[in-house]
Amino acid sequence: MGASDSPEYQKLLQDVLNGRVPRRQLLKAMAALGLTATPLVTFLASCGGGAATSTPAASETASATSTTTGQSTGGAKTFKFGRYLDAIVPDPVMNDNNADIWYMQQYYSGLLRFKADTTVEGDLADKWEISQDQLTYTFQLKPGLKFSDGTPVKGSDFVWSINRAVDPKNGIFSFTLEGFDKIEATDTQVVITLKQPNVPFIYSMALFNTVVMPEALVAKTGGWEKFMLQPVGTGPYIMKEWVKGDTMTLVKNPNYWEQGKPLVDEILLKYIPEDNTRVLAVQKGDVDAINFPPKSQVAQLKTDSNLNVLQFNAAQVTQITVNNRNKPFDDKRVRQALSYAIDRDALIRTINFGIGIPAKTFRPAGTVYYDDSLPGWPYDTAKAQGLLKDAGYGSGIKATLQVNGASEGDKQAATVIKDMWSKIGVDLTIQELETGLWNDNYYNNKFEMQIVQWTDDIPDPSEQTNYAVVFATAESMHSGFQNSECDTLAAEGVKETDPEKRKAIYFRIQEIFNDEVPLIPLWHEPYLIVVRKNVKNFAQTYLGTYVWRDLDIS
Repeated sequence: MGASDSPEYQKLLQDVLNGRVPRRQLLKAMAALGLTATPLVTFLASCGGGAATSTPAASETASATSTTTGQSTGGAKTFKFGRYLDAIVPDPVMNDNNADIWYMQQYYSGLLRFKADTTVEGDLADKWEISQDQLTYTFQLKPGLKFSDGTPVKGSDFVWSINRAVDPKNGIFSFTLEGFDKIEATDTQVVITLKQPNVPFIYSMALFNTVVMPEALVAKTGGWEKFMLQPVGTGPYIMKEWVKGDTMTLVKNPNYWEQGKPLVDEILLKYIPEDNTRVLAVQKGDVDAINFPPKSQVAQLKTDSNLNVLQFNAAQVTQITVNNRNKPFDDKRVRQALSYAIDRDALIRTINFGIGIPAKTFRPAGTVYYDDSLPGWPYDTAKAQGLLKDAGYGSGIKATLQVNGASEGDKQAATVIKDMWSKIGVDLTIQELETGLWNDNYYNNKFEMQIVQWTDDIPDPSEQTNYAVVFATAESMHSGFQNSECDTLAAEGVKETDPEKRKAIYFRIQEIFNDEVPLIPLWHEPYLIVVRKNVKNFAQTYLGTYVWRDLDIS
């Protein structure tokens, strides 16, 4: 049987076509199955997905760019960004991956957008009103809006796009639009009606999943799975080309509504997964900036006269996702023991070189309704050993922790945690996986434990809470945790309009979480970006999204 005839290949192919492959690098997932990538690449190309592999256009783009960072032939400005993760599924609805989310709003946009301080402002909407009962949202559109291909933006495009985002069959982020009733629109106005109040709904209108797409063009292209490979949106840039596993090229949108923006003509996103290689690229000037520099090199990078190390506040937590379905992790005493047996301060000193603060709950420190009064899990090996003994594992346990093999920091953290846990009788095996397989295992619950990161997408606790402790949303971050009180409280938290009552709800959820420990929060840290001195106005919100409308380069 040929690879293209195998059941594994056919399943993966159907997943691609039907949008069931979020947060996954498709070609690498095939490699993990032992399948050749050629059939899938050929198929995507035949379906209009020429961006799936290198094309003559890609070669022409490369040759047109000079070796001088920041400049291309003809005087155009090119910004080259070395990123840790490649795009996976750049569709705004079938998505939950930062490798797409932080970049999609360069070429897509919606009614509202987040400013650098995470307050919302009008994007395609000029102004908006919320009814007194908080059930009707009326948005007045800016005049003369166009998609990047020059076609007018119609009210029907908003209706189609929002209805697609609301449909629970189209990805898990439909939960951010809870209470939605209907949308009506003309070419000048969009009206959304809710069945019940949804306090963070205004933020949902600035989220990646509620951007507007051209309904007619999506249909003409053959559906979103083809359209997303070379999408047409209303953002400041156009995705000109995506060479999977290599580069994505964004070019200035000539039909962008904001006059004089963006300032840079072209953005070249280069996939450089290995930490040291990414650092060398920015040091040599092969790229103008990189994200996720290894903490071990930050101090040295700060002494480089050609570089600036930027630090942005982040609604982010690094944690260990524990599969609560499997023994011995189905017993909360075991999960508690593992959490108490981690010296978070030592971990931050040794792995992060002092960057970050210990996590005391699943919510990122400093965010809305974060309960700073919680003690967390102070390092206490005696208590941890007692909990294991009470659970019937006094002689210890064996466990496996999966890490992304491309992340030096995660591998180092796993090594330190292995040593810490050995003191309470935990025999830990560290399993380093290729990025695609690591993602695949997460989504298919094929792990005992994994080191992962979470970043808020809205400045409200409802999103992460639903994701972390509500099984129906995402199997509680794939931990398998189920708790009826959390389910009830999370649903109440979305619609409760009294700030003090909302605070009590989210404080109670954090209290339950800290007792159950379905996930093991480790630390919170800022976003670190290394830029060359010729880069100006690089901005990143604490929700992670890059704001590049004002980005400039000399």
